[in-house]
Amino acid sequence: MGARGMSLLAAILATSVTLVRPASAGQEAADHPPLTPMHDAAITYRFEPRPTEQDLRENGPSHQPVQSRYVQVLYAGDGGLLRINYLTGDADSPPRGAVIINRAAQEVLVVLDAGRVYTKLTDRESVRNPFLLDLSMQFTRVGTATVAGQPCTLWQAYSAQGGARACVTDDGLILSQEGVDVDGLNGSLQAVRVAYGPVPSSAFQPPAGFQEVHPRHDDAADEAGRGPLSGAPTSPEHDSSGQGRAGEHP
Repeated sequence: MGARGMSLLAAILATSVTLVRPASAGQEAADHPPLTPMHDAAITYRFEPRPTEQDLRENGPSHQPVQSRYVQVLYAGDGGLLRINYLTGDADSPPRGAVIINRAAQEVLVVLDAGRVYTKLTDRESVRNPFLLDLSMQFTRVGTATVAGQPCTLWQAYSAQGGARACVTDDGLILSQEGVDVDGLNGSLQAVRVAYGPVPSSAFQPPAGFQEVHPRHDDAADEAGRGPLSGAPTSPEHDSSGQGRAGEHP
């Protein structure tokens, strides 16, 4: 049984993200954490997907140990630009691919380093940025903590799917989250490294020298339903016509 992961903080592996708009001035006055980042940053996270109650009812407990995964997330443009690098191993390992989210353009890029290819998914009106909170949740402030050397405020968040606890910095970066997110996905996420500083615009563009491949319509629809912790960007496989399509995980 494959446990599904959190998609709120864990877009971590998502090509499906709902575009979350920044809160208005009136919303900012409410008692909730900042909903979008205020500064550029690069954060490396460790996360562990867990089975939901529905998974356990349908499939029973897993007999395989939960394996920690690592991703590096680049934030820029008040959360409007997000790049998720899927690391091959621990926090110091190189990436094997990436998902790049552009809220303003309603666009998602799926990048695969091994094949030096990328896929562009456009008009993603239902795409949700997994590393941003939103006002569909209810929040209760429950304390403070320090994660990866950074102070943050602990919030208990509730949605129709269940509850989760998140630690959010005063400038809107989520450093940890545990529980069930707004999409009903369950898991644990924690920052292990935080670095503030400008993120170059090139980080959110297709890599130089990479070839664009175009997924079939049904493959693109399938990608739109993947949660961030579902695994990672899928590898394009080339059929006899040379047209790329989404395939299995690399």
